[in-house]
Amino acid sequence: MRIVQTQDLNSLDPIFVSGLGGQELSALFYTYLVKLDARGRMVPDAALEVPTRANGGISRDGRVITYHLRPGIRFSDGSPLTSADVKATIEAIAAPDSDVPSRIGFDDIAVVTAPDPLTVRVHLGRPYAPILLYLCAPGNAVPILPHAIVAGKTQLANLSISSAPDGSGPYLLHRWRRSDYLELDANPDYFAGPPKIRHLFIRFVPSATTAVEAVRAGEADAFINADESQRLMISTLKRVRIESVPLDGTGALIFNTRSPGLRDAAIRRAIAAAFDARTIVDKTLMGRNRSRNTGRGLFQWAYDPKAFAMPAYDPSAAASALRPRKLALTLIVRDDRPSQLSIATQIQAQERSAGVEVSIRRYPVSELVAPDGPLYGGYYDLALFTFIGNYDPDVTDQFSCDRIPPRGFNKPRYCNPALDALMKKAASTYDRAERIALYRPIQTILAHDLPMDALFQANAVNIFPEGLRGESNAPSGPFWNVADWELSGD
Repeated sequence: MRIVQTQDLNSLDPIFVSGLGGQELSALFYTYLVKLDARGRMVPDAALEVPTRANGGISRDGRVITYHLRPGIRFSDGSPLTSADVKATIEAIAAPDSDVPSRIGFDDIAVVTAPDPLTVRVHLGRPYAPILLYLCAPGNAVPILPHAIVAGKTQLANLSISSAPDGSGPYLLHRWRRSDYLELDANPDYFAGPPKIRHLFIRFVPSATTAVEAVRAGEADAFINADESQRLMISTLKRVRIESVPLDGTGALIFNTRSPGLRDAAIRRAIAAAFDARTIVDKTLMGRNRSRNTGRGLFQWAYDPKAFAMPAYDPSAAASALRPRKLALTLIVRDDRPSQLSIATQIQAQERSAGVEVSIRRYPVSELVAPDGPLYGGYYDLALFTFIGNYDPDVTDQFSCDRIPPRGFNKPRYCNPALDALMKKAASTYDRAERIALYRPIQTILAHDLPMDALFQANAVNIFPEGLRGESNAPSGPFWNVADWELSGD
């Protein structure tokens, strides 16, 4: 099966690949302890069951998590996957000097034990409700890595797995030509049975338009993560199935709160009020109500639209606040998405009417999200960016004072100690009703301080051949059950 996508890969280690690209690599080459299914539920992967209080996997005080592993899982080099691998992976990420992009969840770990080859016990310093989504799980795209490679290591960015994955997942690497393509072969020893599609060929292309035309010309069978603004172009394709699924992610105008002109929350709110976000989003993404419920991708089941109300369009008030400032700001966007440039251009024009000069800079996505790139390096004023969340209302990694890159994904470089205290409290209880109540004031603070203006909930648009069976998109992307895909004629 031939797949095209616009996100290039600088590494094959999913931990160091941003967004859906990291999820893709984990699902293809590796296994998690638990993963997310098409309904967003946690289901077992390498673990025999999802730990709960009912089955004894979560202790009564919420501080001990126990996993029981499936027997018979093997890495691509033939070695068995055991508790030693899980322990080594968790310890490598949890190390205070680890070079991973985020240690969310892992820095709450006190100790990891492996009482036998198929049992892992994780002791937490405090109860942390989202922990199952992070421990070798999709929350931060950390799969189970071989202990022979990661044991005792804390600097993981340049290990052998960055170019030669040694995983236990459904596919094995055949060939990787950087900035061109990946070739994968079905893993005959995959624990759930060999994938039905024997070969995958994933080609990286520079733009969404190029990808759509490759499908049209018969040069590709599928396009993963298409651009929403191209719905009309996509609708003319023949013999394909088009899938559109809401994701646990957010498209936002992100403010660099360390930028001199943007340190004042009142100015950030005025900039947000200067452009008609609702009309721009609905028109560009070609979907009615795409601009509604903009915070659902961040807060999911705890989302409160009244508490997390983004600034309303008020060009007159915005101009009064902004014209005296004579702001000149740089807006960064990825260059492979027509929708991103369209939204950015419309924001630019409406900000000019309010007295703000905005210059747009476009970057390849791999450069934009590189650890030392403009987004995570903080070399910008405004960023138009769509990012995937952590599949839980906990937004610590996005907004906590101690999660500013390179220690997390706090792209606005925002800090509010009062918010940090609330987020810590909200993540410390496993009771959903309590958590919902605690996330209301969190959303109110973020709406007031406005480190980012949430414009829309992220949406996955995928193009698959009409003969593909068994595929269903999960919040972490379509590859979660790739071993079950079946293509007519393969």
